[in-house]
Amino acid sequence: MWAQLVQACVELNGLGGDIDLNTVERHIGAELSKQFHTFRVMRKHQRLAQLGLLSGIEGHGSGMPTFGALLGPGAVAPLHGSSYPDAVPAARASSLNKFVSRHLDNISDLLKEYRFRDAMDQLNVLGHDMKDFDDHQRARWYLQRGMCRWHISDDVKGAADDFIRSATLCDDEDKFVAARIRGHMLKDEIPEAVAAGEEATERFPQSLTVWVSAANARILYGDNLSAADIPKDHEQQALAWQVLATSQERAGDLIAAIQTVKVALTKEDVSFFTKEAFLRYVLQLATQNNLNVGFRMLPPEHLALLREATLAFADRSVSLWPVQSPQAQAAVLTHLGYAYLLIGEPQEAVALIEEARARGVSTDSLYRVEIEALCDLGRAQEALTRLVKSLPQLPSDGLVAYGQAALAAGDFEKVEAVHAEGLRRTVSPDWEQLTGTLRLMRWEAMLRSGRSGELREALDAAGVTPAGTSITDLVLAARGHRAPGGDKKLAAQYIDRVAELSKESSDFNEGYLGAQLLFHTKRYAEAAAVYERILPASSFSALHTDLLSCYLQTGQRARARELLQTMSPAWRQSQDARHLALELSQLTGDWPMVGRLAEDEMAADPKRATAWLLRIIAAANNEQPNLVAVIGDAPEELSGSVQQVVQLASAEIRHGHVMKGLRRLYRTRRLHMGDAEAAAGHLTAVLLTEVPLEELEEIPEVVGPGTSVLLADAEGNERRLTVDPEGIDGLPVTDEFVSPTSPEAKRLFGLRLNDSMKVTHFGETRKYSVAQLCSAHRRLIETSHLCISTALSPSKYMAAMPLRTAEDGTLDLTVIRRQLERRFELATQTLDLYKQHPAPLGIIARRLSCDVIDLVRAWPSKGPKLEVGSGWSQNHDIVQELLRTEVVWVIDLTMLTELATLAGC
Repeated sequence: MWAQLVQACVELNGLGGDIDLNTVERHIGAELSKQFHTFRVMRKHQRLAQLGLLSGIEGHGSGMPTFGALLGPGAVAPLHGSSYPDAVPAARASSLNKFVSRHLDNISDLLKEYRFRDAMDQLNVLGHDMKDFDDHQRARWYLQRGMCRWHISDDVKGAADDFIRSATLCDDEDKFVAARIRGHMLKDEIPEAVAAGEEATERFPQSLTVWVSAANARILYGDNLSAADIPKDHEQQALAWQVLATSQERAGDLIAAIQTVKVALTKEDVSFFTKEAFLRYVLQLATQNNLNVGFRMLPPEHLALLREATLAFADRSVSLWPVQSPQAQAAVLTHLGYAYLLIGEPQEAVALIEEARARGVSTDSLYRVEIEALCDLGRAQEALTRLVKSLPQLPSDGLVAYGQAALAAGDFEKVEAVHAEGLRRTVSPDWEQLTGTLRLMRWEAMLRSGRSGELREALDAAGVTPAGTSITDLVLAARGHRAPGGDKKLAAQYIDRVAELSKESSDFNEGYLGAQLLFHTKRYAEAAAVYERILPASSFSALHTDLLSCYLQTGQRARARELLQTMSPAWRQSQDARHLALELSQLTGDWPMVGRLAEDEMAADPKRATAWLLRIIAAANNEQPNLVAVIGDAPEELSGSVQQVVQLASAEIRHGHVMKGLRRLYRTRRLHMGDAEAAAGHLTAVLLTEVPLEELEEIPEVVGPGTSVLLADAEGNERRLTVDPEGIDGLPVTDEFVSPTSPEAKRLFGLRLNDSMKVTHFGETRKYSVAQLCSAHRRLIETSHLCISTALSPSKYMAAMPLRTAEDGTLDLTVIRRQLERRFELATQTLDLYKQHPAPLGIIARRLSCDVIDLVRAWPSKGPKLEVGSGWSQNHDIVQELLRTEVVWVIDLTMLTELATLAGC
C-alpha cells in the first residue's frame, strides 16, 4: 500500500500533476482510494459527533450525545488476527525425540485453549537448547512461537519472521505452507501472500488452513468473496464462514457480514474469535449514528442483535477470562461493555469492569465505558470522584466522557480541569480536534454556571457571528445572548440562522442542538421538522417526547397519534411521554387509550392517586360495567395532592364505598390540619354529596377507636380528646387527636356517656365525666369548619359566613346579599374596563374568580361586545396552509362554549 502511494506521488511530481478528491482514484487506484475515503468518513463522523456533546439546553433533555462512535473500522483486532486451533501440525511418527514431540503436542493443546502466555512460557523453556530437534520439530516450535508473539504482544514483525521461518524449515505440509502466507500478510507483502496462496491451494486443495490463509490474502488484496467461494468440503467449518464475513465487513456490507457470522456460530467448531467478530460487527452496525448512541435510541432490530451478541459471552469464566490474548481480550471487554450500555444494562458493564480489575485485566478503552455506565446508573459523582486523579491517563474519548459527566453534574471546576488537561496534550495527534471539543464544553459550562458575559466575550473572540455556519457555535451564541445582559435582538438573529441551517443539515448532532434551541424558543413547527428528519421512528428517547410536545403545541394531533403508534413501546415507561399521550387522548376523546395509559400509570406507581383517578375516569367514559368495583379497588394509602385525594374519596362515597371514602378524607385532613384548602376539600366532599352519610350521624355508645370524647370537670372546664380510627397509621399527634394505641386513648376505652375518670397530675387528682360522644369523622368536620372560619389565608373555593336568625325565626341572609352586591359591582367595573381596554377572557375570568366557559355563557347580552383576537402569530402560516388544503372550521371561544354546552345536554 505504502509503495503504491509513493509510486503515485513520484509520478505526479515528475509530471507536475494536479490532484483532488474527484481525480484521486485514477492515480492511486480504487482500493487505496476507498480506504482513504473510509478514513475520512470515520474522522468526519467522529468530529461531528464531538460537536454534538452539549445537551440539556436551558435545563431540558435527559440524553447526552457522546464523543464520537466508540467503534470504527480498524479500531479492533486486525483482520487476520483470529487464531485457528488446528493451524499447528501434529507430531510426526518419524521424529526420534518423542519427548520434544509430546512437549510440542502439549503446547498445541494450550494454543487450542487460547492460553498463549502459558504456551510461550513452555516454548521458552523448550527452545533453550534445540540441538536435538529435527526440522519438523523446529518448524512446529517457530510456528507456535509466532502465534504466541502475535497474540501476546502484538509483535507482528516477530510473528511474521517465525511463520516464514517455519515454512522454510518444512514446506511439505499444508499448515506450514499456510504459515508462509500469513507471514507475508503480516509483513504487508500482499501480492506475495496472494501468490503464495495460489500456489498452496494448488498443492493442498482440500486444506482448510490453506484456504483460510489464501482467502485472507485475497481479501487484503481487494477481492470480495461470496458464499460460492467456500469449497464444499469446508461448508461445515465455522472458520470458513467467518472468513466470508470478514470479506463482507471489509466491503462495507455489515448486514451481510452479521448474517454470515451467525451461520458460523451454528457450527460445531465455533471459536472465541467467531464470537468476537459477531459482537464487533453488531456494535459497528449499532453505532453508525452517534445521536442514536448518545440518546440510547437504537432501532429494535439493532437492540435484538446486541442482546444476542452479549449472550455469547454470558459465561465469562469460560468464554472470556481464559483467553490469554491481551489485544483480543481488551477488544471484547470494551465492545461487550459498550454493548451492555446500549441495551440498557449499565449495571452489567460496571460488573464486567470490576470483574476485569479483580483479574488484573485493564485497558484504557474501558475508562469511557466506565464513566458512561456510572452516569447511566445515576452515579455520575462517583465517576468524577473515582477518576479525578487519573485525568492524565485518560485517552481522548475518556477525557471527553469525564468532561461530559462533570458538565451534567454541574461540577464546573472539573470541566475546567478537563479543558486544562486537553491543552497540555500538544503532542497528541488529535490535539486540535480534542481541544476544539473541550472548548465547546467549557463554553457550555460558562452558560450553565451563570457566566454568560464570559461566554459572549469568548464567542466574540472566536469570531462567531450570525453569518456563521456552525450550528453548535450559533446555538451557544443564541443562548448566551438570551441570558441576562445579552442582546435579545442579536439572539433572535442567531436563532433565525440556526433555523435556516437546521433545515438541511446532514449532521444529526448539530440538527439535534438546533431542534432543541427551536423547541425552547417555542418555534415548535420548525423544531418538529428537524426532529422528524433526525429521529428514528421505531425508537424512543427524550427527543421523541419533545417531538410529541411540538405536535400538541401546533395542533397536529394526527401526527402525534401516528408518532405514538410508530415509536418503540418503551415510551409507555416514560412519565413525560405518557402525560403528553394522556393529554392527546383526552383531547381526542380516545378513552380506550386513556384506559391503557392509566394501567401504565398504575404499573409505574400504584400508590399514586392520579393513577387511580385516571383508571376511574377511563372506566366511566368507556362505560365499563364494573365501575363500582374499579373505584373500590383503590388502596387507602395513596400519595398525591389534597385535591386529587379528595376527588377519589368523593367518587368512593358517591358509588357506595362510603366508609372507605370517609377514611381517605380523614387521613388527608389529619395530615393537613392547618391547611384551609384541605379543610375546604374535606367539607365539599362531605356536604355536597348526594348520598346520605349515616356513618357521620352515628353516636357511639362506648369510647373506642374513631370516637371523639368531650370531658368536663366539676368546675365546668372542658377538654376534648379524639381517638383516630383504627388502621389509619402515620397520623401526627396533636393536642386533641391521638392514636388508638396511645396511653391516653386506652385510658378512655370502655367509658360511656356520663361515666367518670380520675386524672392525677403533680399529686393533684381531678375527676372528669364524659359529657359528650361523637364519631371522630363528625368531629373532624367541625374542625374543618372552624379552620375555614378563622383562617388568616382563606380558601379560594369556600367561605364560612355566620347567619343570624331573624325575629320571625327565618335566617337573616344579609351577609350573603352583601357578598352578591359586591360581586355585581366588581363585574360591572370589570366589564366597563373591558369595553374601554379589551383584554383576554382568561384575565377577565381570573379577576372575577370564575371559569372562562362560565364567563362566556353568562356574558350579558346588553354588555360590551366580545372582542375577536387575531390568534397566535406563530400559527398564522399553519392556519393558512390548512385553509388551502383541508376542510376546517374556524371556531371562536363563544362557539366552543355552545358546542360544549350542547355536548353536555
